[in-house]
Amino acid sequence: MNRAKMIGNKVYLRPIELSDVDNGWHEWINDELATGGLVGNYPVTKGELIQYYEKNALPPNSVMFAICDVQSDEYVGNCRLGNINWIDRNCTYGRLIGNPNYRNKGVGTEVLELMFRYGFHSLGLERIYSGAVSCNIASIKNNEKFGMKVEGTQKKTTFRNGTYYDTVMLAMLREEFDALYGPSKNVFEK
Repeated sequence: MNRAKMIGNKVYLRPIELSDVDNGWHEWINDELATGGLVGNYPVTKGELIQYYEKNALPPNSVMFAICDVQSDEYVGNCRLGNINWIDRNCTYGRLIGNPNYRNKGVGTEVLELMFRYGFHSLGLERIYSGAVSCNIASIKNNEKFGMKVEGTQKKTTFRNGTYYDTVMLAMLREEFDALYGPSKNVFEK
C-alpha cells in the first residue's frame, strides 16, 4: 500500500501524482462510459489535464487522491474534495472509478466513506456536497444509499446529445455521517 493515507477493505487512497496522468487518468477522463454522467464531459488533452492537476488537485483549496486496490496496488480511479471553504467548513466532492473492473462492486461507496471520514475528521469540515447529472441514475442512487440527502434540483444545467439534463444536488453533514458510520473508525493505518 504505497503512500496510503486512508485504507478500506477493497481500496486505499493515496495522494494523486502527476505521473497518474499517464497511468490511466488521461484515458479515463476521455472515456464516455467512465465520464458520461459527469458535468463537463468533453475531450481533454494531456496538457489540459496537467493544467487541471496543477490548479485543482492540490491544497489548500482541494485535496485529491488516487484510488488504489488494497491487494495489487493498482491505480483504479480518483476522488477529490474541492472548493474547500475553510471559513464555512464545507466543500464539494467528486470521484471517478476509471478502471471498469472496479465499477459496480462497492468500491465507489467505500471511497465515499474514506473520503468523507477524511473531510469530516481530518479537515474538520461540517458539510460535503455534490451535484449529479440527472441522467446519471447510478451515481444518484449510490449517493443516496451512502446516506447523502437530495437538497434540490438545478434545471437544465447540462447539455448532452441534444438534450438538457437537470443537476440533482446532494449533501451530507458530519453529524449524519457519524450517525451512519461512526465517528471513530481508524482508516488511516492498518
